[in-house]
Amino acid sequence: MSTLNTTRPHRWWVIALSCVVILAMVGGVFLICEGLKKTPVESMPLPTQTYSVSPEEAIESAQAQVGGDTDFSVDDMTGPSIWIPALDAYAPIVAQTAFEDSKYSGFQTLVIPSNPQTAAWYADGGPLAGGTDGTTLVAAHVATAANRGVFWGIENVSAGSVIWTKDEEGTLQEWAVTHMWVAEHQAFPQEYFASTGERRLVVTTCGGSVNDQGYYEQNIFLIATPVL
Repeated sequence: MSTLNTTRPHRWWVIALSCVVILAMVGGVFLICEGLKKTPVESMPLPTQTYSVSPEEAIESAQAQVGGDTDFSVDDMTGPSIWIPALDAYAPIVAQTAFEDSKYSGFQTLVIPSNPQTAAWYADGGPLAGGTDGTTLVAAHVATAANRGVFWGIENVSAGSVIWTKDEEGTLQEWAVTHMWVAEHQAFPQEYFASTGERRLVVTTCGGSVNDQGYYEQNIFLIATPVL
């Protein structure tokens, strides 16, 4: 029976740790939202068509909207949260800056709440409300074994749709959707973790087919511009 030497680290452990650091530097950081179950999860439809419109066109459409077909309103939003009327989707938001090893070698993932009805906001990026710079990144798991996530159906959100976010001080921000697009997990844009640059909201969850390990293979993205 072997014993553990507690006086100094094993050389192999130092080497292994160095390899992990190198892989992380090479691979970067990206987001992955997998189904949280041991058996295969339900496939999430991808958009039949992606789109891109100008901020001016999106804001004009958003300003013409009275509200979604729901009894919920911005007055019902409490604490940090997000509401997408077109999906009848409302979720509390957890501020997050921590990352963990992903299911794909050489990458890390933002820690997402296991409850698919709760979203994570990357708190080192843009704010949930106000501000003139940076990306406000909000993400949630698409599904678990038992339940679909809050952003299920995101592929049906059209250009110019309204999204509302609310910060912990109770300040509201209205956004108008300008883009929808799809990417493989390994192609998650690093600029979506930026606190500077273009002011925008990015809402994302997984989609598409499920691989043999029970994980979704794509991310679906909604990009929105602030309505001032």
